[in-house]
Amino acid sequence: MSHGAGSLLGVLVATLAIGVVGHVLRRLAARSGQGGFFVVIWLELVGLFFGYASIRDGSRWVFEACGLPFVPFAGFIVVFVLVLGVTAWFRKAGRLQFAAVTFCLAAAAISLLMLAVAALRFDSSPPEVAAANVKAISASGGTRGPNVYYVILDSYPGSRGLQLASGIDNTAFVTRMAARGFVDRSTERSNYLITQQTLGSIFALDYAQTEDARNRAKGRALYPRLLDSDAPPPLIARFKAAGYATWHSASVWDDCPRKYFNCLGEAMFMRLDQMTQAYFAPTPFGRPLLYVLGRRYDALVSIVRDLPKLTSSTQPVFVFGHHMSPHPPFLFDGNCHRYSVRRESLDDWNPGPEVHQAFLEAITCVNLEVERMVDAILRLDPNAFIVLQGDHGSAFALDWEKPISTWSAASIDERASYLNLIRAPADCARWLDRPLGQINTARFVIACVEQRQPIYLPERTYLSTYFDGPESDVVRQRGD
Repeated sequence: MSHGAGSLLGVLVATLAIGVVGHVLRRLAARSGQGGFFVVIWLELVGLFFGYASIRDGSRWVFEACGLPFVPFAGFIVVFVLVLGVTAWFRKAGRLQFAAVTFCLAAAAISLLMLAVAALRFDSSPPEVAAANVKAISASGGTRGPNVYYVILDSYPGSRGLQLASGIDNTAFVTRMAARGFVDRSTERSNYLITQQTLGSIFALDYAQTEDARNRAKGRALYPRLLDSDAPPPLIARFKAAGYATWHSASVWDDCPRKYFNCLGEAMFMRLDQMTQAYFAPTPFGRPLLYVLGRRYDALVSIVRDLPKLTSSTQPVFVFGHHMSPHPPFLFDGNCHRYSVRRESLDDWNPGPEVHQAFLEAITCVNLEVERMVDAILRLDPNAFIVLQGDHGSAFALDWEKPISTWSAASIDERASYLNLIRAPADCARWLDRPLGQINTARFVIACVEQRQPIYLPERTYLSTYFDGPESDVVRQRGD
């Protein structure tokens, strides 16, 4: 899912630095007569640097298995001594040392080449959607519809799913949002369990993948790939036809798709995203980098910051935001403050009281952020049309590596639960008379904008898995 050239820049800088330092140390070792001692130490430090997460988690497991209190750096000390003993044997293996440090320079050279290609292909011209929208608004007779804010809160379950799976009572938040004009229209049965499928279906206004083998493996129907197609997806095309300017508020997970959107937030050529994150994830820098990027690429903050520009537009606007929280890793507490104690073990849906508590804190923080964003929108845009929606729920009980046929009903219910709060214009309320899945919510939104009765699809839930293997291309409809 890495899109930004800045990802390549991060890999380039890190690998180049490692390779250069290694070659400098090799030359110093040759001049001082110390053999490859300096190089051996450097290679060991590099190995420990990138093995940080594995050593930490492995030593934690050993201590817990032995019933001992965990000592964070004990594992590093043991591994350092062992590796030092092994690598000492290779201190005179000059060719091996040369090959090891050259590998870093080779990786840097490849990143530099890819970075140059990305720079040459980067299109800094205004997105084509702007001109298309100008034509569309002229054809529509100048009628201005409500500004639409469609915000995805990644992994935010519905009230029932939160209560059953995590023991979280979200009634107070839903009640506060009701006072702001929102209604809860979640079916608690998400159309899909995976983000790319859910978001792709929202933009397609239809089921992106089904059991039909003809469309099951069409990756181009998934988000964000469908936004690279030659023709805009149906949701965007219909907003354009209604005279809307389209805006995108991105997160660390997905860059702004400039082809059909104007960009909020960090829509720059150089930005760090998932390739750099993956590169540094096993190192001590992995979590601090997530903190920094989590603050910098905050979809809700980007919307609030650019509200004056959005609300002063002569065209109505459609804003699509994808906010990564409350999806793990859980970085902030219930007051949206960074944890004072590092919590590296919370990067996945690992069951346990500590992780459930961190998820509760994440939900609480998102609630605060959402209320701030909504209040900011309503101050400048009191007639705003707002959707706050989860793409799926949590996954504490779901084992993605097991066959779909073995998944329990409770684990699917947990993952399929999703938030769906809608604040719609009064003249569309008559069409908001039932719970809606994500696809039918999008159909309701565009039908309301077009002032026509929505045509809803049958509500379905499709199951598929993230992992490669026999079921990597399986899409299976869940029965009642």
